[in-house]
Order: sequence, then C-alpha cells, then structure tokens
Amino acid sequence: MLTFRIILVAAALVCTAAQALEKTPPVSLEVVAREDVLHLRLTNNSERRIGIFKGALPWATGLMGIRLYGFVGLSRPRELEQLFLLGHNLDVIEIRAAESIDGSVDLKGVFPDFSSHFKKELIMIFWRYKPVTEELKDMPVLHGLVVLSPDGVL
Repeated sequence: MLTFRIILVAAALVCTAAQALEKTPPVSLEVVAREDVLHLRLTNNSERRIGIFKGALPWATGLMGIRLYGFVGLSRPRELEQLFLLGHNLDVIEIRAAESIDGSVDLKGVFPDFSSHFKKELIMIFWRYKPVTEELKDMPVLHGLVVLSPDGVL
C-alpha cells in the first residue's frame, strides 16, 4: 500500500510541474469524494462569462457531461459496470468570470454494483470532462482520479 501512495504523490508532482508550464485553462474542475458521492466544483478561470449547456455540466452523466470509469481492487482491478443516460439539456447555465458552481454525482446511481464494494475494497474512479459551451468553443479536456479506500485512509 505504501508504494501506491508514493506513485500517487509522484504523479501529482509531475502534473503540477506540467501545469505550471501551460496557460491556465478557461475552466477547472475540482472533484472530491465524500462517502459515496462525488462533489464537483466547476470554476470559470477566464475574465468573461462562460455559458455551458445544462446537460454538459460535470454532474450531468448523459451524453455531454462527465465520464466516469470505476475500478475495484488494486493488484487486479475489475471494472465496475455503469449506467449511461442518453438525455441532454440544451438550456444554458452562466458562470460569471472568476466564479464557480457546484454539483454532485451519486456513485450508486452511476455504478449499480457500487454499494457491494464500497467500504470493503479499494475503488478507483477515473474521470474525464470536456465542457461544451453555448458557443461550441473548443475547451480543454479535464481529467483526474479519485480513490476510495475501505478504511477511508490513503
């Protein structure tokens, strides 16, 4: 388990150094797991408002929202089956310059078998999100990893 912690820390340091060399993306996404829910904060890093389709917000798990990939176990990870929703909403949500909006995703609603593994085995949730703006402006892909350990400690 100690090796896994070292790998995660090293990866975080590499990402931080690489990000320092790049221009700040127009939006950023903070993803935190609390129990069996992902809490998300989408921040507008630009100097002007950004309009994002409601169905493309990170907590929308349909066609345009966040993509989640769940795996159980560390030495031989097994992929969690997931549900995909096909709906989408084209109403526009405005995020003013330098402001954030919050939402959440219930992992039990995305991964039907999540509860049978939660607090019993290590669960890794890889996430990928590409905002879809009302202008259909090309936005960078945001991605990351959230790890849920059985004892709550990593």
